[in-house]
This record gives sequence, C-alpha cells and structure tokens, in this order.
Amino acid sequence: MFIYEAQKLLREKKITPYILLKESIEKVEERKRLGAFITTNIDQVLELAAKQDEILESEYDDLPTLFGIPIALKDNIYTKNLRTTAGSLFWKDFVPMKKAGAL
Repeated sequence: MFIYEAQKLLREKKITPYILLKESIEKVEERKRLGAFITTNIDQVLELAAKQDEILESEYDDLPTLFGIPIALKDNIYTKNLRTTAGSLFWKDFVPMKKAGAL
C-alpha cells in the first residue's frame, strides 16, 4: 500500500493507525530472514498507535500529513533509549541518551 492510499483510508476512517501498524509489523516479520531491521520497539509503537486511534475517533480534522503512517528509521539516526548500531558490531550495544536533533 502506498502512503497516499493509507492516508486516504485513515482520513476516511476505513482503517486505524493501530491496524495499519499491525499490518506493517506482519510484513516485517514475514521478511525477517532478510535482516533489514536490527532493532524494533514493537510494544512502544503499538501503544502510540492505540493513542492515535483515540485521536481519530474524535472530530480532529487538522491532522499532520503523516499522522498514523508507520515509518522506519535508518539505524544511524539517534533514537533516545533505543539501541542504535549504525549497522556496526562496534556499536552493537550503543543506546543514545538523546534523540537526533536534540544533540
């Protein structure tokens, strides 16, 4: 599914951020053997998606463009309190104390 398709479905309330995220997680799991994802924070993002579902239930029409769209970050972007390895064994246990942009 393309982003613009997901955005349309979200705005029309035909899908929720939580369901969209669950489908994305399933795709990641199906392709786990490729090793494309080094670190995931599934529990945290599911919790955030549930909160986004609540926001969509209200009459909130002025949503940010990527509201409810799951994204993945390259492993060289600092992610506070989440292992960030830059794909290197040297950094295999590195957990930034700040997020990118807050340095």
